[in-house]
Amino acid sequence: MISSFYLINNPNTYFALTPLPDLIPKRYALPQCYEPSMYLPLGNPKTVSGIEELVVTSTLNYSKGALYKREYDNGLILLNSSNDLIFSYYLSTTTFPDISSFIDQYGNIYNLPTLIEIPTTTGLILYKSLSEQ
Repeated sequence: MISSFYLINNPNTYFALTPLPDLIPKRYALPQCYEPSMYLPLGNPKTVSGIEELVVTSTLNYSKGALYKREYDNGLILLNSSNDLIFSYYLSTTTFPDISSFIDQYGNIYNLPTLIEIPTTTGLILYKSLSEQ
């Protein structure tokens, strides 16, 4: 879900996770949302003029989903919208010449070049280490 937010992020886009009030007894205050993936050092999103710039690959007419990519100053987001297909993405030193590795939202390190797989209906948030920013 957080990857989906980063995919469409713009200066006037806001996101909040809140519990459904009807499911929580009235005497409890609603908890604040804190998801570490929402505070990664990605920097600003690169400008895109349309959805076609975000599509890496897709099935025919998007009928079984697609792999989307959004670049940021210090990283990128990969989002697999398919319920059935695992997509692969090649992190190359040609595409990212000034980066030797990325870190994902779970702390895994991806040394470039490398091929990564994005499982069905998931996203991967990748960012440069602080020493490369």
